[in-house]
Amino acid sequence: MRSPRFSLALASLPILLGGCSLLTPSFDFDNPGDQPLTMQLDGQPVTIPAHDHVVEKLASGQHSLQTEALGKVDFIVYNPTDKVLVNPTLSSYYITSEVYSTQPGSFGQHDFTWRAEGQDAGHRRVENVEGAELEGDFWEHHELFIAKDWDYDVHQDFPASTAQGGKISGGGVKRRKIFTGPDIVNYLEQRDDLPGWFADHRPADWQPPKHSLDDSLLSLPPLAPLLEAQAGEMRRVAADYQKATDPSQQKALQKQFHQVEMDYVKATAPLAAKLSVDESKAGNDFIEAISKIMYAPAAVIR
Repeated sequence: MRSPRFSLALASLPILLGGCSLLTPSFDFDNPGDQPLTMQLDGQPVTIPAHDHVVEKLASGQHSLQTEALGKVDFIVYNPTDKVLVNPTLSSYYITSEVYSTQPGSFGQHDFTWRAEGQDAGHRRVENVEGAELEGDFWEHHELFIAKDWDYDVHQDFPASTAQGGKISGGGVKRRKIFTGPDIVNYLEQRDDLPGWFADHRPADWQPPKHSLDDSLLSLPPLAPLLEAQAGEMRRVAADYQKATDPSQQKALQKQFHQVEMDYVKATAPLAAKLSVDESKAGNDFIEAISKIMYAPAAVIR
């Protein structure tokens, strides 16, 4: 079966010409566990209390992190423009959204209150959340570095109302929050008055998964031969970028990537009719993966 179209479009590719920020970004080291977490950051001891976090400023370049579970991990900071959640326990975190509306909500107010709780305005998907299958806007992350893609962090609550901004189709505004595993269970069960729902909808012997560092590393998937023939420069620049410790080198590679990605799109667009559905999907998966690499706030040195 042939794909009706190759859905790779210029709009799907990141624009990286902005270069590196001159600000020193914040790295939010989180500890969702019940015991304090002791670690070494660039050789200096840091202790994170249980269910708490510690914010550190890390300049672009090479750094190291060491914990009893991880061992010593060398990593590169790419000077992200927003706060980064660091997950030294490799625990599962979940991002979900709520939609606020000017229509009267459960609070009886006419400001921005809940309208479609737990829904992503027409985009429905299934995610395993703490052992239970949920349909909706839920995204699991367990990587060491989680780039900010939310409005409210682990230690902030969804507010009862919010200022207008970021309207979505159908009205209202969407706000996103990141949760630890236990916190999202408590939140959803309390929000919808369903105590014990997760325990009733997951295996009786379920335990939180133990993720390894290898699970959190970014990598690029294979491509169909037609596309692979055009992807060499993209792969090369992404590989060089993952090893770049100097901020000026990082910025130069970002600019270089912008050009090679445009060249790739131009070369592969005429190939759409020759690709199967699976090959087309693999092409889009490749673009998504390489975009994550080039936008990564930090990466482990392999």
